[in-house]
Amino acid sequence: MPNEDPWSTLKFANKSAVTSIKLLFIAIFFLFAADRIVVVSYDSNVDHAKNIVRELAEKHPLSIDNRKPKQKKDGRPIVGVAISEFGDSSVVLRAFIWVKNEMDGILLTYDLNETVKQQFDKKGIEIPFPYRTLVFKDQSTPKVKAAGN
Repeated sequence: MPNEDPWSTLKFANKSAVTSIKLLFIAIFFLFAADRIVVVSYDSNVDHAKNIVRELAEKHPLSIDNRKPKQKKDGRPIVGVAISEFGDSSVVLRAFIWVKNEMDGILLTYDLNETVKQQFDKKGIEIPFPYRTLVFKDQSTPKVKAAGN
């Protein structure tokens, strides 16, 4: 390599004057947001479900507190949990959890899937399945063929 010094000189023209600036190349570590989706039934206590997801995510060892000092002072939670949409059979919650890298995000997701399910079961919060209502346009009793006939 021609220049092994981590410092290099960058020259640029500014109104016909050339200025030298020393730049230090620094490795930047990016944080990843693990986007976690949880669904609960319309009959469930959504605030209680959001608190369970938030508490479990904040306690997880791979979760990172990425709040700025002002956000901490204002009491903003480490993990934000919000209603992102209303599904056919469920209220969809979305949690944003900061982690160090993509693999930590995957591992955290697997762990949270299990612990959220366990806690929802204990607290009586239903993770719904789709409900379907059948409507027959012809009000007569539907004809069902028996198997083998």
